[in-house]
Amino acid sequence: MDWRTYIHSDPKILLGKPIVKGTRLSVEFILGLFAEGWTEQQVTESYPTLSAPAIQAVFAFAAECLIGLTHTLRILGALGVLAVREIKLFSNFCVSPISKRMYSTHRCCLLRPGNAVSGE
Repeated sequence: MDWRTYIHSDPKILLGKPIVKGTRLSVEFILGLFAEGWTEQQVTESYPTLSAPAIQAVFAFAAECLIGLTHTLRILGALGVLAVREIKLFSNFCVSPISKRMYSTHRCCLLRPGNAVSGE
């Protein structure tokens, strides 16, 4: 599935978080619903603008995001850039396949690739 048909990022909407096109529903929010135990039927009934393919695209996007993050961490680890403490900081971040930038899943900030991860 090509998630790009359904998912995009616009700095003017939700601070650039990846969202389902035509909505203000972020990938993070939708994944959170499923993590809380919602079913696909509950999600589509509560948010009728979401189609089954759009929900599938959310998972395809998340999978690609995790693959990219894993790859980035392996490269940085091989270069000796990250200490164990710093890897834990990355658990709150996701590399967006759309913008190729890292964004916080818990804080409103963007990090550009190559910048040091800092802060608590």
